[in-house]
Order: sequence, then C-alpha cells, then structure tokens
Amino acid sequence: MSKSRMRMLAMIAVTTIGGSLLASAASRVATKDISAVINDGKFEGNRYLNSYFGLEFTAEGGHAKAGNVVNIPGRRAQLVDAVSDSGEPDESYSFAILADNLENYPQLITPAQYLRSVRHALEKEGLWTIREEFPVEISGKHFIGAIMGVKGEQVPYFRGMYSTFLHGYILSFDLTARKQEVIERKVSTLVRFHSLPD
Repeated sequence: MSKSRMRMLAMIAVTTIGGSLLASAASRVATKDISAVINDGKFEGNRYLNSYFGLEFTAEGGHAKAGNVVNIPGRRAQLVDAVSDSGEPDESYSFAILADNLENYPQLITPAQYLRSVRHALEKEGLWTIREEFPVEISGKHFIGAIMGVKGEQVPYFRGMYSTFLHGYILSFDLTARKQEVIERKVSTLVRFHSLPD
C-alpha cells in the first residue's frame, strides 16, 4: 500500500491541459512549505489536528501516527497513517491523509484531473475501477472521489480516494476497507473541517 500511495503523491498529469484555471491564483499558492504544514499537525491519542488545513481527523476504533512518506524537496508528504484495531469487515479500515503542493502541477486545473491520473496509474497495477470520479462533500468541503477494487492476498477489498484543492495543496484521503460502504461511512464521519478561509 505504501508504494502505491507514494505514487499517488508523485503523480504528475501527462496530458497538456488548456483553458482557464477554475481555481483562483490565490488558492493555488501555498502560504507555508511542506515542512511547516507537517509541523502544524499534532496527534492527541487517536486524533490528528492540522491548523493549516483546519482539519481534524479521529481514528475511530483504531490508532493514528505520522505517515512514513515524506519528500521535502518534492513538497509532498503523507501526514497521517491510520488503521482500525478491529478485523471485522464492518469496521476494518485504513486511512491515509496526503498533502501535495499544487506548484508541482502547473498545468493541473481540477482535482478530478489529478484523481483520474492516479486512478489510471493504479489500473495499470491491477486495480479496477468501481466508480469513476464523482463530486462529494466532506464536512462542508467539496472533494472529488473515486472507488477502486483491489485483488488482495486473500480476499478482494476496496480503495477509496478523495482529493480537493486547499490552501495551495492537493489534500487527499486514501482509504481501504473490505466493504465499500465502510469507506463511504468512514470518510464522512472521521473527518471534520473547522472554519478557515479557503
């Protein structure tokens, strides 16, 4: 899982994108570098809070720690790596939070384009698409999501990816679970955004 998440962080759009930007120039420029964004995050038990994004995440029924994928020169990092303590299909999940500086993608227009590139790359690794890019609101923020199937070593499972542009970064949630409904439930209940200007 860590290798494919690293690829998700490193993904660069390969097609030429035309037209005007849908996001304003201000929203595309980060006011803090990735080191400062990492430092703005803190763990309190199974909770993670990041003041830069106004983000609060709770690893319900599990535990959370700092991610092990950090690329300071590349301006990207896995902020959180969380897993459930339960092995039951109705509760088992993993949840990663990723931040990737938008300046790495000067031709990128929308989160859907970013997520589509990630999904196509994962298809080449053997995953299959269950649901293509779709809009979804997570705690008042507009995200783009996609759901994929994964063969797994013993039983197949599901992978949900959700991305948005926020404060000059592509902020992404990457979840896995043995049931699709668990992914949809966890992404809507474990994340909270507090009021900050977009």
